[in-house]
Amino acid sequence: MAKQKKDSAESGSDYLTANYILDKATNIVPVSTSLNIHLGGGIPEGSVVIISGAEKLGKTSLALKVGVNGQKLFGKVIVYVNVEHRLKKMNLTGIRGLDISPERFKLVTSQKGEMLSAEQILERAEKALSEFPGCVMILDSLSALSSGNQNTQKYGEGYGMEARKLEAEFFRRIPPAISVNDNIVIAISHVSPAIGSNGVTEKMSKYTQYAQDVKLRIAKPFGPGCPFEWMSGDKRVGHRVKWKVLNSALGSPGGECTGYVRYGVGIDDIAEMIDLACELDIIQKGGAGWCVLPNGEKLQGFEKIYEYLSENEEEYYLIEQKVKEIIS
Repeated sequence: MAKQKKDSAESGSDYLTANYILDKATNIVPVSTSLNIHLGGGIPEGSVVIISGAEKLGKTSLALKVGVNGQKLFGKVIVYVNVEHRLKKMNLTGIRGLDISPERFKLVTSQKGEMLSAEQILERAEKALSEFPGCVMILDSLSALSSGNQNTQKYGEGYGMEARKLEAEFFRRIPPAISVNDNIVIAISHVSPAIGSNGVTEKMSKYTQYAQDVKLRIAKPFGPGCPFEWMSGDKRVGHRVKWKVLNSALGSPGGECTGYVRYGVGIDDIAEMIDLACELDIIQKGGAGWCVLPNGEKLQGFEKIYEYLSENEEEYYLIEQKVKEIIS
């Protein structure tokens, strides 16, 4: 991992110079093929990331994808804060490249004999930011936080305001640890339709939204040109989503792109690369679904191209390089 240049204070002084900020070497963790373009390359260390959207679309898959890239490129530890207690074996085994060894994956969760309140969960999460510097922390999700007091109330007596206050306190306390220790904190939040408007309401505190550096919104695509279901013949192998970059730490906000979630793989870079290569005419489209790859290989249909590039890494990396040359 890149190290920060040492810029000590002047002798006898408590103050650093501006070079402490200017010369700090910051690693950029890539996200996915398409999102990297709209994020200016990915997510820099020291960032708070919010991923929001409706259920079962791919929020957790994207968060784990960032963790996988951090593990592979920079040896990072994933700290998964399992607030919802819906993390299953298939989540851990269904993400391509995820290292769940004890050295690379830590879990904060309730267990038999120890049911954690929001206070306890957030305390352990804050502690982990110092114990595992440079980690990718995934809070899944903010919407499910429940305070100790709420857990003793009768049904109908609480509406979640205590949990929101605890969440806000957490995000007021952790910025120094995130910045100094080069952590990335990914907070997942659910959305619901806003009453009286066409918008949505996010289940998080206002302070959390203020603290974010990167914000992504996921939704179902619409229109005949981009169906939700991803089919291979008559079998559904995944689904497509629409990502919107509401804020970026490195680029301009407002970008949108199509993402692919393949079951048993997670966020799929190969599928996104095919889309980009076709859009940039690196893969040339013909009639009846026929396409020509840069090496002259002729294939019919998206799935045939996907299978070919999955089995021929050199050809995939050749296309990836051509895409990067154009978009850079």
